Amino acid sequence: MAVTLAPTHLPYVQVATTGSSGLVTQINLPAAIRHLSLNIHNRDAGSKAASVSFDQTLVDGGPAPAAGAWSIDQYLNYNVNGNSANGMPSVTKFFVFSNSHNAVTVEFLLMTSKPAN
Repeated sequence: MAVTLAPTHLPYVQVATTGSSGLVTQINLPAAIRHLSLNIHNRDAGSKAASVSFDQTLVDGGPAPAAGAWSIDQYLNYNVNGNSANGMPSVTKFFVFSNSHNAVTVEFLLMTSKPAN
């Protein structure tokens, strides 16, 4: 089931769990907030593996990608909004999953990132 991060203030924390093993859970990012930084933390890192993918072709509840994903050992940090310096578009969603465990608890921290010069 897709989860939408909807901050009313920054920094903002939200916790979610992955679905069944081998299936992705879609996480939607707010489109209207610029210069956004995302920290992803696996709260079950001691006992359960989790990964993240920014492949925009994945579908909520669909199969996890075989390649192109990052392990969430402790935490990962990304600047997720578009950048006028490189012309890349904003990321609007990403996917968390575990290929080996059900219901991994993952924590998301949204903060303001420094804009590019």
